Amino acid sequence: MKRFLTLLLVIALAMASFAPVAHAKDANAPGQAKKTQQPQRTPPEQGKKADAAPSSTPSSASATAEKQLVFVELTKAQAKEFVEAKPTKITSNAQSEKEKATGIAFAWVNKQKDDGRLTVDAKFFEENKSVTFVIKASSSYFSAVITEPGTYAVPRPVVKGKTKNINYVLLGKIEKKDELFFTVTFVGFSSAVIATLQVRSGKKIDAAKAPVVANTQGWLVESSGNPFSLDTPITADIRLYPWAK
Repeated sequence: MKRFLTLLLVIALAMASFAPVAHAKDANAPGQAKKTQQPQRTPPEQGKKADAAPSSTPSSASATAEKQLVFVELTKAQAKEFVEAKPTKITSNAQSEKEKATGIAFAWVNKQKDDGRLTVDAKFFEENKSVTFVIKASSSYFSAVITEPGTYAVPRPVVKGKTKNINYVLLGKIEKKDELFFTVTFVGFSSAVIATLQVRSGKKIDAAKAPVVANTQGWLVESSGNPFSLDTPITADIRLYPWAK
């Protein structure tokens, strides 16, 4: 009897020792969701930066493509003097041939009286130092001086805290570069002076103004005797004499 009770006790202890294992198996038994470790999400400010949403703001390259003008409001006296000088007025996108020839062009960005854009070519500064550009908004005038080529933004001005439409724009004073001229002297076969021309430094002789001497094939430089072409830029005073056939 004691052996039988001892055997029962051993069996009971053995069953108790296997109970946790059975419980662990039950946790992953079929029909129950298997527990998995979820990946940890890193906040945007601590991890990789999220892709930015598309923006309608112009890129820095396009935003800086136009130069900015510094406008100064004219006094009433200055405005009166400026208007009386009858400056060139630009009232629309259509540029006259005269304005195109100067290397200056103005256009409205969207529509007339809105923001504008002024372009000054390098060609303009070949002979000029600067140009004064003036806009009229309401009854006020604002001027800006341009001294280098480029495309300039012309925004609508603010008058007494309010943005005003641009009535029209004007090209004011054009300051010329210091002009340097050289004298071209033409002499005949007798060494007598037959014509003189004043030619701006670096420019060519106007062939239509050069004298014509019969029985010649061109001109020679008096100081060297070398042939001279009328397409040669003038950089000093020069004397020319006929080149006989």
